[in-house]
Amino acid sequence: KIFDNIAEETNHRRQTLLFSATLTHALEKLQEIITKKDNDVKPVIINLLPTIDEVKTELATNSSLDQRYLLCPEAIKIVYLVECILDIKFKQLIIFCQTKKQANLIHKVLLSLGFDGPEFNLNPVLLNSNLKQNLRFAALETFRSLKSKILVTTDIANRGLDLPQVDLVINFNCPKSPIVYIHRVGRTCRKPDFRYEQPIIPQTDDDDDNDDDDDDDDNDDAEQNRKRKIYAKHNQNSLKPKKHKISKCQTSVYLGKSITLITQYDLELFKAIESYIGIKMDAQEVDEKNVTQIIKQTAIAIKEAEIRIEQEEQESNRYPNIKQNKSMNKRQKLK
Repeated sequence: KIFDNIAEETNHRRQTLLFSATLTHALEKLQEIITKKDNDVKPVIINLLPTIDEVKTELATNSSLDQRYLLCPEAIKIVYLVECILDIKFKQLIIFCQTKKQANLIHKVLLSLGFDGPEFNLNPVLLNSNLKQNLRFAALETFRSLKSKILVTTDIANRGLDLPQVDLVINFNCPKSPIVYIHRVGRTCRKPDFRYEQPIIPQTDDDDDNDDDDDDDDNDDAEQNRKRKIYAKHNQNSLKPKKHKISKCQTSVYLGKSITLITQYDLELFKAIESYIGIKMDAQEVDEKNVTQIIKQTAIAIKEAEIRIEQEEQESNRYPNIKQNKSMNKRQKLK
């Protein structure tokens, strides 16, 4: 309809260029409409995106992407997700969920567990189609600027976004199709020269000469401890980060990693994905003792998140016409 309005108001001897991140069914339909109206006009479509076959080949031969699965019970799948976040080192993480409701729940669970606090400083952000456009841009900008390390989203973010610092993708649900899986895991390994590397600098006697620097560090540590105490006082259910022991320089041979959480109900879907991309994935190792230790805290966080979501829904239902009335008032003013 918008295209028709533009066509009526412009010169017929024009050249129209239409750009899109994806070639959708709506654009294909638009091509048919243009051709029907004028047989002399034949739109030319240039698709710069790689084909599915090309992406399949890249995934099957990409030695820089570590693709794994994690088999876990449906009832405590969120607990396994939390354990993955605690256990795996990453620069930025995208968590893909099947529905907007599920993404909202997981986002609130992570906040309840303290992942936005000074202990972790991961600041999870939420991105789904329920958010207004300005809030979507704000969430993406927060994530892209590295102010946030975790993005919880739906398949709205599985294509068209260039987030080069993402080195971990977790599929909270097994994707319903191999195509969706390909697009999701394609969000990582997007920066060719990025590898995780953490050098360990040995302590020497010369370090004693830097007393002023040590005093500054002590002041910073004191301020951080003060913030932690304040946060812990208001969020008693928050988790504690793990201390990773590193004995020497640790370098990963992978540019990125993907983990797909599967349950007893997802085995056929998962086998179809493996068959489609031509890869037999390895299992992600998880310490079951660690999972057991965080079940209670995670269960409390889930309950708190559900209560918050219910309260938000009640507020929304209480004032359902506010947004509509504001829109009508704007239209009347324009008239």
